[in-house]
Amino acid sequence: PDQGLSQVWAGTFAGLTRWTFGKWNSLENGPAGHLLFAIAETRDGSIWAGSMGGGLFRFQGGQWSHPNMQGGPALPSVLSLAPSPGHGGRLWVGSRDQGVAVWEHGALRWWEHNAELPNLGVFALLATQEGASEVLWIGTRQGLSRWDGRTLSHFGTRDGLPHPHVTTLLDSRTKEGEPALWIGTRGGGGARLIQGRIEPLRGDGGQAPMVNGFALARDLEGRTWLWVAYGGGGAWRLDPEDPTAPWRHLTQATPPALPSDLLYQVR
Repeated sequence: PDQGLSQVWAGTFAGLTRWTFGKWNSLENGPAGHLLFAIAETRDGSIWAGSMGGGLFRFQGGQWSHPNMQGGPALPSVLSLAPSPGHGGRLWVGSRDQGVAVWEHGALRWWEHNAELPNLGVFALLATQEGASEVLWIGTRQGLSRWDGRTLSHFGTRDGLPHPHVTTLLDSRTKEGEPALWIGTRGGGGARLIQGRIEPLRGDGGQAPMVNGFALARDLEGRTWLWVAYGGGGAWRLDPEDPTAPWRHLTQATPPALPSDLLYQVR
């Protein structure tokens, strides 16, 4: 928000743009000219943009800054961002091939546990709150990792993950308050992690194995649905309480028709 106005930020192949006063306004400086893969807002009001080749950018107080890495190699490409749910300005940063970085206390540094990750290509990040503890979920080319502040654990195909390459993550709660983690992969569709078990999602019939995004939304009757964006397979809608129930499929050929079956994200 800026001056009390609601805004929409969009990452494009040519930088960042925002919707204000009924029109799109492309922002000069900062990430202009860079392909953007991730956008996030931290609790201190900063807008962050992760770019391919240009690193990390921060927009605060009407000004752009380009945080430099504190020691170690530079951060050329950022694929994922995850604001901390319990710490004002902390931001987790996923790089293309160098692991995880973290911004806190006004400095950007490499995470001290990168050497323990199964792969340094971090395509998805999610920070959640479990009781008094923050939990960081890390999706890489070689599986999913979980850091609870003390222990780093890993999940792979042997644990039920339908494909090792994790592309997107979303957390939710069941009606009983049970935490659930939705996991998208590049070649095996989606999965749900609940009560310590990974359950592959099969409602799409295996037609579209690449998942690019998840979103929870309520309909006019107040019922919550999980929407899944597929790369080349349109959108699917399912009941998050019962993923085995029939799914609804929306494509260019179904009413209402999508403009394209190639979806990069859903919100």
